[in-house]
Amino acid sequence: MAVKYLVFRADNSHVMTEEKKIVYAEFYDYRTAVDFCKKVITESICSLGIYDDSQDAFFSRYMMFGESAWITPEPQENPFRPIDFAREKILELYRDKEFWIEGFICWQKIFVELKMP
Repeated sequence: MAVKYLVFRADNSHVMTEEKKIVYAEFYDYRTAVDFCKKVITESICSLGIYDDSQDAFFSRYMMFGESAWITPEPQENPFRPIDFAREKILELYRDKEFWIEGFICWQKIFVELKMP
């Protein structure tokens, strides 16, 4: 029997509140579930807007106002860690000076990465 991976989605400020957790999608392939979670988190990071503050301050804002997505059940080897991905994505965006000059670049990158029309 195939394993069904559930992707949950919630505001970071409500992640620990049971009634605020939403089963957002179901997948039978773990890699596809991970890609979906990355999309949710990346979109959330980009929706926070363009600010001229430190990476740590931006990450704190994401932790307060952003959305997270996680998968259950988690595999024992190499589980997806949403917080680690968010931190890496923010670091990547801070390295990209164009992102801070032209805010829409972030959304363009998402669409290219996810091969969206």
